[in-house]
Order: sequence, then structure tokens, then C-alpha cells
Amino acid sequence: DEMCIALILEAMDMPEARNGFILDGFPRTLPQAEELDVLLDKKGLHVDMAVDIQVPDEYILERVVGRFSCIKCGAMYHEKFKPLQVYGKCDACGSTEFMRRIDDNISTMAARLAKYRALTAPVLPYYESRGLLKCVDGTGTIEEVKEKIRLAIGH
Repeated sequence: DEMCIALILEAMDMPEARNGFILDGFPRTLPQAEELDVLLDKKGLHVDMAVDIQVPDEYILERVVGRFSCIKCGAMYHEKFKPLQVYGKCDACGSTEFMRRIDDNISTMAARLAKYRALTAPVLPYYESRGLLKCVDGTGTIEEVKEKIRLAIGH
């Protein structure tokens, strides 16, 4: 926690963060959220909003287990959502060699989801009790979810 918060504080002092910033995937625990508030308060800052992108476990599993990439150029694909145009051949470079991340499997994802429920989910009521939580349906295409987020945050 200390290292993550130190890195975030360092980034907040950069010129790019002068007019605000977005933290993606942080805070992940209630102690991190509480410590972040203390440190932001010392800088005269505060959290404006927290966004929870809600996706059912079965969708997460389907998205993760089906993805793969081209070894040669790194192009990303998905068995269902972005299949190869020609079976076995990379659309971008023509390579026939692909890989999957070793942790893109059901057992690893089930463990990660359990960890999320135990450690990260308690952060949601923390922000909800302060009127800062916006919940977004994370199902749909990337563009559809992007639009849902834009509407939820008012931009």
C-alpha cells in the first residue's frame, strides 16, 4: 500500500495532473481509500467520483478465457468478440503463431474474482456513503460501455 500511494502522490505532482487525474484500479482496499483521502486532504484535494463498472462474473470469464494474441506483432483477438478473419492467420501481419496469457484461465480468474469480493468490493460502500459512487453497466461493446461511463460521469 505504501509504495502504491507514494507512486500516486508522485504522479499527482506532475504537470499533467495539475487540472485533475483519474486513478484506474486504485484504491483496491478500504485502507488504501482511507489513506488516499488523508493524503489528498493534505494537498487540498479530494476524490470527486468513484466509478464501478459492473460486469457479471460469467461475462468476465468469457472475455478473459477467450482472448489470445499474435506472437509476432501483438495484435489482440478474442474467439467470440474479435475472431481472426481467416482461421489461424493474424489479420495484421499474417503470422500463424498465437499465444494466450498463462493466467487467462477459469481457475485463476475465479481466484481473482474472490479476491476482488474480499478486498476491493468493500471500497464501494465507502464511496457510496459519501455520494461519490457511480455504477455503470459494463456489459456491451467497448463503445457502448464508453458511452455509459460518459453519461454517468456527466461528460
